Amino acid sequence: MAVHSESQDRTITLLGDDGGADIIVHPAARAWQQLQPGNLPGSIEAVRFPNWKRSKTRIYRLTGCAPGKHAVIAKCAPAAKLDVERRVYMQILGPLGMDLPHCYGHVADRDGVFGWLFLEDVRGVRYSEDDSRHRLLASACSALSAS
Repeated sequence: MAVHSESQDRTITLLGDDGGADIIVHPAARAWQQLQPGNLPGSIEAVRFPNWKRSKTRIYRLTGCAPGKHAVIAKCAPAAKLDVERRVYMQILGPLGMDLPHCYGHVADRDGVFGWLFLEDVRGVRYSEDDSRHRLLASACSALSAS
């Protein structure tokens, strides 16, 4: 059963705990099943971000499906864009010993044009221009996306 309720952190719950059949057919849940078979989310929330209406990127929070019943962020975007982001996490920032969200993996859509990136849902401190670690992460991402 679809649920459309606004919450304070810019999310809309699309599918709730009572919508098991609907959850199975959601594209984010189907992609997640390729990485973690049998671990269906309890709910799926659309995450809004600046310019989300004009963006080709879609972000969802899949609740209760990661190890320890934690949430996962599922990001659907053009495959080339996700490939760059995945490389930043795994090949650049990871080896630097940065404190990063866990990357559960990447799944390409059948057409190869779009794909999914699954990351640990992290909540906490917002970005601060005054924090040197935040600036380092932001500049590394900016430099990579400019190349």
